[in-house]
Amino acid sequence: MNRKKLITSFYRQLTNLLKAGFPLVRSLKILAERVSERRLRDVINGLVEHVERGNTFWEALAREPRYFPNLQVQLVCAGENSGNLVKVLEQLATMGQRDIAMRHRLRSTLAYPVLVLLVATLLISFLATTIVPIFAPLFEDARIDLPWSTRFLLSASELIRGHWVALLLGITLVVLAGRFVMAIRAVREFIDLMKLRITVLGPLTKERVVIQTCNTLGMLLRSGINLIRALELTRDASANLFVARVLKQVGEEVNAGRGLETPLRQMHILPPLVVDMIVTGQETGSLDDNLLHAAEMYEDELENKLRIFQGMAEPLLTLVIGGIVVFVALSLFLPYFQLLETMSSSAE
Repeated sequence: MNRKKLITSFYRQLTNLLKAGFPLVRSLKILAERVSERRLRDVINGLVEHVERGNTFWEALAREPRYFPNLQVQLVCAGENSGNLVKVLEQLATMGQRDIAMRHRLRSTLAYPVLVLLVATLLISFLATTIVPIFAPLFEDARIDLPWSTRFLLSASELIRGHWVALLLGITLVVLAGRFVMAIRAVREFIDLMKLRITVLGPLTKERVVIQTCNTLGMLLRSGINLIRALELTRDASANLFVARVLKQVGEEVNAGRGLETPLRQMHILPPLVVDMIVTGQETGSLDDNLLHAAEMYEDELENKLRIFQGMAEPLLTLVIGGIVVFVALSLFLPYFQLLETMSSSAE
């Protein structure tokens, strides 16, 4: 079980114990006995120790940033200060479960295309190193004009078989260079922007950003954190660096007294409908409710788009595999039949 699932389960079980009337320390001790993952058990025991020394729960969580990000710590802090710790923990558990479910849905949707591309790569490699070499000697001695597709296959086969070590080394260097370049913040920010604008996956990525932003900002506001601080924490929690920069600019505009509407409409990160809901929420004092409602609405929309995408991708990628096989077959067998026909004519 990954760390996010462990922490989400921790929040859910802690919520249930607190609702049942157990004190915080006793609840943590019970969870420490239940947890099977050794590292998390040590973390919970550490929380117990710090709380028993007189520290607040959020201060104890802050000592374990690998397990409890700053956003969650600030939410727990707001919950403790307002007397709504159980409600905040329940919100964290719910948000974690929804996020895990959405990630699983995204990964399962993209797994099929990735698997098909992997199969296509292996198929091409197999044909280039096993099947094409059988025909290569025949075509080399033949006095016929080979089509461009056949010449391409023969050249590719020779390149793969004769220089596979260099190709693997080249791919490794490209991957290492890519990781080095991705460490540059400006490059990562540009790539994160492109993720939002890619024709096929861009809308899915953008809706994912909308869901995360609205969920996080709505939870923070509902916990009693002021808007400027909530924007800062939402920015820090964003996995998309371009969106984080935009949220920083929005926060600066709000801090200067210019409101949310104008910078949000100018930045074009949130859809106009969501901005309208935010403006209405500010006017009616229900900004947190509107943000959380927008997140739920776009979760349903993203779910529908993922189903459509998966339904379209499966037949399309099947056609790609079939097209590769047909291309190779025609490129090899048409010249072969032509060679047989030439040999038969010569024999007569």
